[in-house]
Amino acid sequence: MGMMKMMESNDPQPRLICAEQWLKKAIDLHELHIKDPKTATEASQMEMMDQMKKAYGCVAEKGSESESAPQKDPTGEKKKDAHQH
Repeated sequence: MGMMKMMESNDPQPRLICAEQWLKKAIDLHELHIKDPKTATEASQMEMMDQMKKAYGCVAEKGSESESAPQKDPTGEKKKDAHQH
């Protein structure tokens, strides 16, 4: 019964693919920021940070529900408020 769960948590491949996809997005965005500094808006930089955090979440997974972890973060709501200057 617990066989699938065992295989999921022990196989790093899906997590690496997940991280690779998010890092690729963040790198592309950062490259754009370097080529054209006008594109490096606060929103765009926050998006890049989010992509890096998602990639980090893929590899630093604590259990199989890593995708839902950011929502459970109690500081998530505070962060949103802080950016309403």
